[in-house]
Amino acid sequence: MEFVYLVEHVYEFDDIDRIKTIGFFSTCKKAKEAVEQLRYKPGFRDHPKKSFLISKAKIDRIEWTEGFCST
Repeated sequence: MEFVYLVEHVYEFDDIDRIKTIGFFSTCKKAKEAVEQLRYKPGFRDHPKKSFLISKAKIDRIEWTEGFCST
């Protein structure tokens, strides 16, 4: 396996982004199936479908190579 698909649920509450990691999946199809399984559950259904994010990531690779500023 060279890639995984990360599913997250993101929404804003009290001006803060709330991010929940749903899981890592071996295919995009399985990631989409997870979203479909959860989107009508309590809490998730209160936020639009666009709140689910699917990201493709390569295994054993640093994706963020720079530092960051926290101010």
